[in-house]
Amino acid sequence: MSRIAVTESGGAARAPDRGARVARRPLVAMTGAVVALGWPAMLVPILASRGVVPGGGLVDRSPVDVERTAALVAIAVLVPVAFWLVRRAEGPGRVALVVARMRRWRIGARAWLLAAAALPAATVLTGVAFGRPVSLSASDLVAQAGALVVAVVAINLWEEAMWAGLFQTRLEVRHRLPAAAFLVTVPFALLHVPLRFVDAPFSVGAALGQFAALLVLGFVVRLLMGLVLRSVADSLLALAVFHASFNSANNEEGLGAAALGADHQGFALLAVLTLLVVTTVALRGRLGRRDATTEVVS
Repeated sequence: MSRIAVTESGGAARAPDRGARVARRPLVAMTGAVVALGWPAMLVPILASRGVVPGGGLVDRSPVDVERTAALVAIAVLVPVAFWLVRRAEGPGRVALVVARMRRWRIGARAWLLAAAALPAATVLTGVAFGRPVSLSASDLVAQAGALVVAVVAINLWEEAMWAGLFQTRLEVRHRLPAAAFLVTVPFALLHVPLRFVDAPFSVGAALGQFAALLVLGFVVRLLMGLVLRSVADSLLALAVFHASFNSANNEEGLGAAALGADHQGFALLAVLTLLVVTTVALRGRLGRRDATTEVVS
């Protein structure tokens, strides 16, 4: 039922309904959806794996671990919500633009090399520079390439369509890249909080601490993703490949660990920061706002 407000002149005026408020602030609504829909969905496989709720057998038989299962569930729940929010706020044309960028692959060999290999290569070279021996076989490379393709198709393409495509690039119309990246960092960090408790005990204090740490890390990630997106002709497909390669360089089961050992995260962090500086310098003339109509960088 619509609410009726009384104007200063005494007449009745129809107050904006909730849908209109959502349409005006889709990112705020998306932040609420992360907590109200994303967190409960992710907690189901996490709690099931601990025997707190039924379904532990299904989680145990899943071909992926609990963390990836929770991420897949979150993507399945939140991506349709994100597309609906943006369609309601800006119309079907905005959604069509994002879908077109998800399919964009003609971006040149240099852009694809950046997307697929820059961060893993930088991580390995950083390890070598610090004297770490490299152990990487052809079978390791094939296995990591296969895992990257699966991650792109199942998670990262949809994740970047949501964060970069639907929200961050549009915010870059009104804000410069760092500000837009920070605004998206808030829901991005919130979404990752439950994943920090897959194996660790939960407490409110620990959750707040993890959220604070994720805000810092998330800002670096979202800023880097924004820079890379501008380097790959706004191809969300290429950005998804970069995101998957980012995870492969950092994760305990990724290419970085396969090449340098389990304690490789310090090298990966140095590689990320180096790539952040290099791309910032390389794009120093293209860090302005996007055009409101075409979203091309000015």
